[in-house]
Formats: sequence, C-alpha cells, structure tokens
Amino acid sequence: MNYTKSPTMFLRSSTEIFVGAVILFILMLGAFLGNLLTSLVFWWKPRLRTPTNISILFLSISDILMAGLVMPFSLVSLIKGKWVFSSEACTFNALLIHVLLGVTLTTMACTAVIRYLCVVKRTLHHRFVKSKTVAVFIAILWLLNVIVQSLPLLVSSGHGIYNSKVVYCYYFLPERDVGDTVNYTGVAAAVFLGLLIFLAYFKVFRFVSRHNRNVASNLNQGNTLQIEEAKITRTLVIVVLVFLAFWAPVITIQFIDILGRYRYGHFRMPAFAFLIQSMCIFGCSFINPLIYVFTNKRYRKEYFALLSSLLPSGAQIAPAEEL
Repeated sequence: MNYTKSPTMFLRSSTEIFVGAVILFILMLGAFLGNLLTSLVFWWKPRLRTPTNISILFLSISDILMAGLVMPFSLVSLIKGKWVFSSEACTFNALLIHVLLGVTLTTMACTAVIRYLCVVKRTLHHRFVKSKTVAVFIAILWLLNVIVQSLPLLVSSGHGIYNSKVVYCYYFLPERDVGDTVNYTGVAAAVFLGLLIFLAYFKVFRFVSRHNRNVASNLNQGNTLQIEEAKITRTLVIVVLVFLAFWAPVITIQFIDILGRYRYGHFRMPAFAFLIQSMCIFGCSFINPLIYVFTNKRYRKEYFALLSSLLPSGAQIAPAEEL
C-alpha cells in the first residue's frame, strides 16, 4: 500500500502551480541563505555569542533545516502534482515539519525568558544565564521535542500521508485515541508557550517603560546598555508578532475549511487558499533575517561586515542608515 498518496487528489491550474513554485523557490532560497548568514555572523564572532544571540542561532538553524529538508520536497511535489518520493521520506517529512514547528516555538519562548532575565532580573541573568548553559538547555529541549514528536509514530504504527492541498506530508495515526491525545497536547503546549512569550515580553516592556520614566535624565546622557537592550528586545518582539501574523491566515483558512465542510458538506476551499496556507508557514523561515537587518543597526552592521569579508579584496558593502 502506498501510504504517501493523498486520500483525495487536489488539482491546481498551471498558473497556480507556476506562481506557487516561483514563490516557494524564492522563500526556500532566501530562508536558507538568510539564516545561514545569521548563523555565520553569530558563530564566527565570539563577542556576539550572548545568551540571546545563542537562542537566535538555534532559531536560525531550525529555519535552515526547514529550507533545506522540507521546502525542496514541497517544491518538487507542487510541480509534479504528487508525492514522487518514498513512503519513508513522507513519514520523515511529516515528522520534521512537526519537530521544526515545535522547536521554533520552544526557542522563541526561551528567547523571551532570556530577555526577561536580561532586562528585568539582571542579577539572576549575570549569575546563571551563560551562553554555554543556554546552548545546552535549548539543545536538550530540541532533543525532547524530537522524542515526544516521534512517540506517536512508534506507539501507533503511524506514518506520513501526502496532503496535495498543502503540498507536504502529515501524520496518519491509526489509533484515534492517540491522534486525539497528540492534537490536544500540541494545542495545550502551543497555548502555554504563547502565554509564556506574551507574559515575558509584557513584563520586559513594562519594566523598560517605568525605567525610562524614572531615569530619563540618565538615558539622555547615554545609558547605551539600556538603550541597546531595548532595541534588541524590540527586534525579537517583532519576530514574534510577524510569526503570529504569518500563522493567522493558516489558522483562519483551516478553521473555515473545517467549519464549511462540517456545516455544508460539499463546501470546498479554493486551491490558492491552501497554497497561501503553505506559503505562510514557509514564510516564517524566510522573514526572520530580514527583520534582524531592518530593525536593528547592530545586527545590520555585522551582516554587512561579514558580507564584505566574503567579497573579493577591495570590494565593500556599506549598510544603509538605521531606519
């Protein structure tokens, strides 16, 4: 039995396939190169290996894996109109998507907690939050995520099934109880991490706001540490907000599709809607390096410095003025 075949084939017009393939290729290439550049910046410059930047490095690695190990399969499947790889590759594709989405949200939560400790609880931050500690802790969380995501496939003999609507594979778990448990657990974990991120950044901005009012004269005299911390926090909050903005259409389209089929039976979402859903998921991996470049002068300077060092002798790239 071919487990990779979608239960119902989903046909698209040649125009939709062409436009979707072009967009997906741009997202794939941009996500891979942009996040690779981010990783190189933080890896090659020891002075940038702060706890916050270590968490950003892990976030970039997850986006590189998404661009290198998930998007190419979706691009080929979109062009071919079907899954042309093995059933094992489909199962791995489904597992990898779940794992990468999980570690992305987990890493964002870790980043938010680090920012909270760095800005609000500076004594605790300097005493306990070290770059190596953060790297080991996030690596452990990644490993736990892989184990937890793999368990349903092992205990219920699950496998991947290609979904031609969204051009990637998803879990098929024969035992309904296991599938329901996985879904409810995933939603609960996402809600918990989302609340943790919101609470951490809320307390950071509340602290910064009060600090600015209380010691405005010191800030005007050049308290560069607090100013820089506020800028970094702003950049990371934008990353979270953009992540939510990309996922809002994904959830909305899925909700409308489920509700429509439940209430009207023969309701059918247009093909481009599901393509938008996939592009939004993949777009999350593409957009983060652009946010770092356009919202933070320090990161932008390091990007251009690295690019200049990679160019032939004498060639330079000058960063644009801070926005």
